[in-house]
Amino acid sequence: LLAFAVRHRRGRQSLTLGLMTLAVTSLSLSAQAENRWYGGVGVGVSDLDPDASETEYFVSDDKDTAFKFFVGKEVSDRVSVEGFAADLGAADIGAGKAGEDDYRMYGIAGRVAYPIGAPNFRAFGKAGVALMDADSKLPHETINEFSLYGGVGAEYELSNGMAVRGEYEHYAEDASLLSIS
Repeated sequence: LLAFAVRHRRGRQSLTLGLMTLAVTSLSLSAQAENRWYGGVGVGVSDLDPDASETEYFVSDDKDTAFKFFVGKEVSDRVSVEGFAADLGAADIGAGKAGEDDYRMYGIAGRVAYPIGAPNFRAFGKAGVALMDADSKLPHETINEFSLYGGVGAEYELSNGMAVRGEYEHYAEDASLLSIS
């Protein structure tokens, strides 16, 4: 089911086209067998803190709604490799919103999951490399760079092969994401 969602971001309307069935219900798609491919979409809140210390600007709002798409391949029942693309939204810069810094992240990581507690419940950690794609129309330097990133989370696999996942990812000194997929 494909739908449009209108989201209000800091005083302006922006139209976001998404697979809202997946984002709203926060489900990750997967097959049943080991060594499977899986993918999903998530929504969350980003924490963005661009360095404006050497400029006349300051960060006036550092939180935004974020969207994430990911695909992975399990190589064993506990280890997988996962790639992602995330739109972390924007940090507002300056008094009266002089401008904003938009953030997008792309990356790949190794992921290790460990069963805990109830059946089908797993905790996981991941580490990898991410590319930050920051964009600003303000007259200051934006740095697009590779960085090491890490994350932790938990997921519950449903009987139909879908999973609900919550996670925290720290991409760079100035960008992190708390999400549900």
